[in-house]
Amino acid sequence: RSLFFAANLRPGTNSLFTYFALFVSRIANEDWAVRLCWLFALIGMPLGALAFERSLREERGTNDERNLSLAVPLACVLAYNYFLYRGLFNYVLGVPLAMGCLAAVVASGHPSANRWRAGAYTAIALVSAVLAALAHPAAILFLLVAIPAACVTALRRRGIAGALICLLLVWFAFSTWIPSERPPPAEFVNPAIALSQFVRAIGITYSWVEALPAGAILLLCGLGVVHSLRTGGSESNNYSTRFPLWLACALVIVYFFIPFSYGGAAGLNERIPIFAVLLVLPYTSVSAPRRAWVPVLFVPFAVYTLVQNVRVDARANQVRH
Repeated sequence: RSLFFAANLRPGTNSLFTYFALFVSRIANEDWAVRLCWLFALIGMPLGALAFERSLREERGTNDERNLSLAVPLACVLAYNYFLYRGLFNYVLGVPLAMGCLAAVVASGHPSANRWRAGAYTAIALVSAVLAALAHPAAILFLLVAIPAACVTALRRRGIAGALICLLLVWFAFSTWIPSERPPPAEFVNPAIALSQFVRAIGITYSWVEALPAGAILLLCGLGVVHSLRTGGSESNNYSTRFPLWLACALVIVYFFIPFSYGGAAGLNERIPIFAVLLVLPYTSVSAPRRAWVPVLFVPFAVYTLVQNVRVDARANQVRH
């Protein structure tokens, strides 16, 4: 009896990479699907952070040249995260798509945006929301929380755009939900293990040596949160420019109450840290005299990543032969 594999092409979450791999297999070797997905994930993370940082900057209506935002540089390091190295491609594609969608929703409500520009941002948000929903359910849940938070004190057109996208995401979630015949068991972890998993999700791939850059990202994010909340009281649009901080803090708290596994799905709480960090990255900065050192700090990280990749590939070839 012969066995064969047939892809389930019914639209649903965790299916974006399948569609992409099937498309690539028509014109090239299947390995190119993985390579291109890596490329898109590594580029998409800083692009999503850049779009979100720009949308918040325009919301503030200021462009402070004294400080350089670290959103993009830190997102470049964050792109080499735990999930990318595990091959969870749908999740790593869903994260930048969700951030791009949120950025477009915020941009659609800028007072300086005319009707056509707001419509273009809404269209971009809708497309990004559909792709994010196809990628991973974590992106759906994140957007269903983040978009209403962004529309609390916003203009009516941002509220309309947010409502349309939320309705689309709710319909998508319920149309692809598969009910269980029995209540699935839930597994929780103690706070100490949950804390280590939080750091691991940020950037632990080959070894715990990478806790150093992961810890540096978390430290800079913490300093950015404290500085922004301490100096933001004088702005008239305080909530609209700082809702990501409150949302990130809420996500971190909720993280410790989400089960690690529920039924057949594992690592549920681990999907939260990257979203929380990306929300805070726009508030990290470095002074102008120190901005020249930012590219230099990437050198040890790049060398370490290259050496570890060569070592792992050599070990894989030994096992294969």
